Amino acid sequence: MADPRLPNLTVQQLEYLVAAAASPTRAAAARGLGVTPSALTQGLAEMERRVGVPLFERQGRQTRLR
Repeated sequence: MADPRLPNLTVQQLEYLVAAAASPTRAAAARGLGVTPSALTQGLAEMERRVGVPLFERQGRQTRLR
């Protein structure tokens, strides 16, 4: 049985997390994943909503893992 304290994240969201953490900008992360920057941003926002805390610090186009 799944732990109810853990958020239910998709493999795609975890891929987005890794790409965003490893890339200097969201646009670069999106290019590496073959998705639009908008799709990446929406996926990351949904992940943060599920987790309940901000996962990234955003400054302009840059995204850094907290």
